[in-house]
Amino acid sequence: RRHEHILPFHDLHFAYALSRGACTKEANAFLVSLKAHGEKEAGGVWANVVVPLAKGLIAYTRGKHDTAANLLAQQLPHLWRIGGSHAQRDVFTQTWIDAALNAHQFDAAEHLLTQREAVRPGVASTRRWLDRARAGRRGTTSLKIGNPRLPLHQEQGYGASGKSVG
Repeated sequence: RRHEHILPFHDLHFAYALSRGACTKEANAFLVSLKAHGEKEAGGVWANVVVPLAKGLIAYTRGKHDTAANLLAQQLPHLWRIGGSHAQRDVFTQTWIDAALNAHQFDAAEHLLTQREAVRPGVASTRRWLDRARAGRRGTTSLKIGNPRLPLHQEQGYGASGKSVG
């Protein structure tokens, strides 16, 4: 699978899964393979979007939130290029939000979260993240920081199957 690159969206999930599963050697080898594929691909999606996103996701799984937030932020406007639906791509935006908050990039996180709140008011996860960003900006970071080892869907009250658990 390491040298098989068909859909950018799938490759990003694969890179995340390898790194999240502590398969460091495999994640690094897959990243090298992504870079090589990007050098051959004419459209620039792999080299200019997928590789930086994969680096950001891998940094996130390794607790390097500042690096992750910076790499992911640069690619947020280009997520449409990787395929998948808006809802499917939102996992990358959510990962950036968590990385930005953990990297104390509160202003940037608050800006994006305010936009999300305006479009879809009352979403519990957006409210929690927005409260964290505002508290962090004020220097009152006593709010719970999410568990970086817990998948976002489980942190937000969903079980491994993706179904609500309460």
